[in-house]
This record gives sequence, C-alpha cells and structure tokens, in this order.
Amino acid sequence: MAMDMKRKLVSIVSAMGVAAGLVVVAAGPAAASPGCTIAGAIAAANGSIVGMPMSSSGGIHCHLQQGYASPAVKVLQQSIRRCYGINIVADGRFGPLTRNAVLTVQRREGISADGVYGPQTRDHMAHALIAWEEQPPAGCARL
Repeated sequence: MAMDMKRKLVSIVSAMGVAAGLVVVAAGPAAASPGCTIAGAIAAANGSIVGMPMSSSGGIHCHLQQGYASPAVKVLQQSIRRCYGINIVADGRFGPLTRNAVLTVQRREGISADGVYGPQTRDHMAHALIAWEEQPPAGCARL
C-alpha cells in the first residue's frame, strides 16, 4: 500500500515538473563535478608546484571536455605538450585535437580512456611545473 502511494506521489511530482517546463535527466560522471574554468597551481607529491585546471572556487575537483574554452584548458594543454610530448596548440580551446591528446594520455597512463579530463585523469597524469622564485619552469610532476 505504501509503495502505491509513493509511486503516485512520484508521478504527480513528475507531471508537475513537466507541466512547469522542467526536465530532469540523468547526469553522466563528468557532470558530477563542476567545469574547470581557471588555471591555478598546487603542490605536487614531490613538493614542486604544478599548473592545474581548477574550478571557479579554486578546487581541483572539476572536469574539462570537448567544447570547453578557458584558461583551465590552456594549462591542461601545456601539461600535455610538456609532459607527454604531444604537439597540440595551447590555445585554451578543448577541440577534437585536445580530446585526442587526452585520450592518448589516458591510454599511456593505463586508465579508462574517454577523452574527458576528470578526477581519474588528473590523479594519474603528469602536470607541468610552473615557474616561481625557487623553481624553474621545466619538468613535470604528479600529484
């Protein structure tokens, strides 16, 4: 009896949402985190400072995918160029060439290859060092 009541309630709420023009869809894994929009810096496991795509709140738990354009994409492209030797332009636009480069990085690192930069890719890939007063801008490090 309680299950029938729950189904009716869900049906009513769903109908109200449709009537109001609201649509609810299931989100994929990338949608579970915000998009990366800024280029930031973070300490790597070895203590060096690496460039890192970050969300607008400054967090590293974000994603990038084809169609995005931001300084976060540019810092990702710079890491791919420097750390993996893949010749892509660091223009801040995540197009088909950047997607293919991310796929290559994911395969080299032995992780699931979907062409999206997210938590798994972030945690496994090497990131380019950034220059600061005690560190030259050459080399790469892992988180």
